[in-house]
Amino acid sequence: MSSSLSISVPLCCLLALAGCVAQPAAIEVAADPHANPWSHLRVNDQPEQFHFAIVSDRTGGHRPGVFPTALGKLNPLQPAFVMSVGDLIEGYTEDEAQLDKEWDEIDGFVAQLEMPFFYVPGNHDISNEVMLKKWNERMGRHYYHFLYRDVLFLVLYTGGDETSVITPDQIKYAQQVLKDNPEVRWTFVFMHKPLWEYTDEDAKDTHWDEVEALLQGRPYTVFTGHFHQYKKAKRHDHDYYILATTGGGSGLTGAPFGQFDHIAWVTMTDAGPVVTNIGLEGLYPDTVRTEQSAEWIDPLRDNMKLYYEPMLVDGSTVGELKTQIRLSNQADLPMQVKGSFDAHAQVRPDPWALDVVVEPKSEKVIPLTITTEKPILFQNFQPLIMHATFHYEPKEGPALETTQKLTFGVERRLTVPKSDAPVVLDGKLDDWDAAKLIACDKPALIRLGKDAWKGKDDCRFRFGLKRDDRFVYLMIETFDDKVVLREDSKEWPQDMVEIRLDAREAYARRALGRGLSEYLLGFMVTPGESLEKPGLTMIYREEPPEGMQTVCVKTDTGLVVESAIPVAFLDRIQGKPWESFRLHVIVDDYDGEEDSGSQLWWRPLWMGNDSFPGSGMFLRGD
Repeated sequence: MSSSLSISVPLCCLLALAGCVAQPAAIEVAADPHANPWSHLRVNDQPEQFHFAIVSDRTGGHRPGVFPTALGKLNPLQPAFVMSVGDLIEGYTEDEAQLDKEWDEIDGFVAQLEMPFFYVPGNHDISNEVMLKKWNERMGRHYYHFLYRDVLFLVLYTGGDETSVITPDQIKYAQQVLKDNPEVRWTFVFMHKPLWEYTDEDAKDTHWDEVEALLQGRPYTVFTGHFHQYKKAKRHDHDYYILATTGGGSGLTGAPFGQFDHIAWVTMTDAGPVVTNIGLEGLYPDTVRTEQSAEWIDPLRDNMKLYYEPMLVDGSTVGELKTQIRLSNQADLPMQVKGSFDAHAQVRPDPWALDVVVEPKSEKVIPLTITTEKPILFQNFQPLIMHATFHYEPKEGPALETTQKLTFGVERRLTVPKSDAPVVLDGKLDDWDAAKLIACDKPALIRLGKDAWKGKDDCRFRFGLKRDDRFVYLMIETFDDKVVLREDSKEWPQDMVEIRLDAREAYARRALGRGLSEYLLGFMVTPGESLEKPGLTMIYREEPPEGMQTVCVKTDTGLVVESAIPVAFLDRIQGKPWESFRLHVIVDDYDGEEDSGSQLWWRPLWMGNDSFPGSGMFLRGD
């Protein structure tokens, strides 16, 4: 007799599974009383045993192709069903057509499965009332439960970006569900955010402790995602999992560091669940990264550092370059570094390869010279690529090794000159010398619809900077064959300009991570209700720095944005009169409602492998 999913959906028949006690099929074979060519005949195929799969975060910087590839591997494995832990679409919009487009894509991926797929909402899936309404229209509810073979599956929603909470209605729902199912043989909880990981200040209002109190006294396991980094933990003597990614943004440093693409595979046995991880390139046990191993592995990961001093050039050509490769090892173990440059048609690096050991708590500096047969136009210079392997041999446990792609790029020596006259933020270009503006006719990176951008006649931009004693001024002008704006000036998608600025000191700008809202400045700008009130959306922080001013106007050819960033903000971040900062300018271009849009990035993505020291760096000019 086949088992059925028992789902708490109105008008759905709940099939009673109790009493369906089938015996496992026996292997029929002629056995010799003395010896046989098998270990035993206790078949690992019990009636109460079943398998299900879990996919993790697809978005938050999704890498195309990974998620559908992972789903394609599931049909041959034949799990009973597939769970998720949220963040399936990019979301963060109130445009219903865009949401339908993104959900249609996911549903198309899911349609290839031969077994049920259960949706769990993440912050990318529901982050505003329109997205919640769209979810409820398409999925029915954002928290629910079902039963299968006397096992309870409870799905909860942990909120968008601004709120991380189990709401009172969900707590009441969970309380009733658990009360109605007191004797199930196991309970699984699925939600997006691992609320138990939040700091005391952030966790005090999540109400996760109330859910945990309801779960006490029964066997249970919790599965989450959100952090894009795998970790298994023990709480109250129960297993809690944070899954890595199934196509979401990741450094992919390797399984021991918790950054890998995978499908979690759960076998429900009479004694409880057995969890393993099907990496898209192999199998990993569920203990591949635990709280205990993270305590000593994470510092090693954080101390695997190879960087070089920025290579800045004056003028329009690149000749001989000199820099220093710095290998830093602040761990308590020796770090072996092996690396080599890929073949390059334009330049010759010396040394071409590395094979060194950096002793604990030390640093090695290796001079690097890059020569060319003849000068290369700056815009034609192709970065050098090095693949480096970092290796540690711990006293206990397996060796740790990760391979990283490193980009050696060249940047112009860019400065912020002092203004000879007052700068007025009025959306006009009277204050700006066109000859000194930086043009972006060929973006370093195109995101969203790469094929949607048809070249510089479709959209391009230029920008400039200058300063006085109070402000650093930034102007961006776009040239767009069709300007698409929305009534709600802050709503996406529409044509807009994005500015991102990292004011930390140069050594600290080499990496980005979570929790940097205190240091980073990022905002999106569109024309608003007036010159003084543009459509301004902050990215990293909730409010702009005190004293910041921004205007945006629509012109006959596109948009003009002017912004005044307080010098006091830059000085405070650097703890002294500012010396440099890192800047990124991004333009979002749409040509109509059916257009997928394109994001034109002046320089490579800061967190991507194509970024490099000095990329987008501006020095304080005279």
